[in-house]
Amino acid sequence: WWKVHSIQHHEGKLYIAVPSTDRIVVMDAASGKINMQIEVRNIQAVDFGPNGRLYACAGKEILVMDKDGKNRSVISDKFEAPYTLAVDSKGNIIVADHGGRPIPYGNTMPVLWKIAPDGKRIFRRGYSNPNDRIRTSLDGKLETHKYFHPTSLDTDAEDNIYVCEPSL
Repeated sequence: WWKVHSIQHHEGKLYIAVPSTDRIVVMDAASGKINMQIEVRNIQAVDFGPNGRLYACAGKEILVMDKDGKNRSVISDKFEAPYTLAVDSKGNIIVADHGGRPIPYGNTMPVLWKIAPDGKRIFRRGYSNPNDRIRTSLDGKLETHKYFHPTSLDTDAEDNIYVCEPSL
């Protein structure tokens, strides 16, 4: 059995990030047959951009590649511990980096980054500043919230960002 961190559906196939194997497993969504495996060291998460290219959190980098793993390049790097990502309709990449500001007892708090399609960092939100809070819609209400440990991200057609994190 695989420990799966991320899964995306694209053109009838499932793209599954499997960190324990350093692979993205590509599987036919209807039959479950494995079509190919793309080797990506330290893979954590995958998503597809509006251009049909595959984005991946891997090690301390965000990679972009064709859906078969070819024509791979680093779009952004120098993260501490990127864990998950989402790509919005404009091609901006939202990254949850679990290696944010150190806090007592050797732990760190996460940071959300928004990266432009050219790799430029647009904004950083999280624990970098005591006044740095993110407006979040929870159960239909807008609330001020600091993220604890985002495990999954997504965006919608209006480029709203959705964050899944474990309850405390």
